[in-house]
Amino acid sequence: MKKILFFAFALVFFLGNAQDYFPTNSRVLSNNSNYTAIRGADVYTNAETLVKNATILIHKGMVVNVGKNIKVPANTVTHDMKGYVIYPSFIELFSSFGIPKPKRAAGSGRSPQYDATREGYYWNDHIRPEVR
Repeated sequence: MKKILFFAFALVFFLGNAQDYFPTNSRVLSNNSNYTAIRGADVYTNAETLVKNATILIHKGMVVNVGKNIKVPANTVTHDMKGYVIYPSFIELFSSFGIPKPKRAAGSGRSPQYDATREGYYWNDHIRPEVR
């Protein structure tokens, strides 16, 4: 009986202490208070205004200044984006705004399924996996 109790306590002890900590990501975060400068890109400041070879100055996730002759503070992280175009907007990937609805090609309509028109046995003539 003592052996059974010993093995039961040992099993509970080892199963209870299998993982004695839970990993956290609290030490991975960093606080970057430096400025970020994006240089050389063509920047649309609004829908009509394009500034060629501009500099964008960003601090704490906010755009501070946009233009050609911007004084960049010391200790600024600089990215060279020559040849790129930057637009000041969010782009909704799943939006259909401004996209014309597709037109059905003439003669590509299908008739209701009453009689099979293909050879062989098909339970539904309109389900055609070989056609895209």
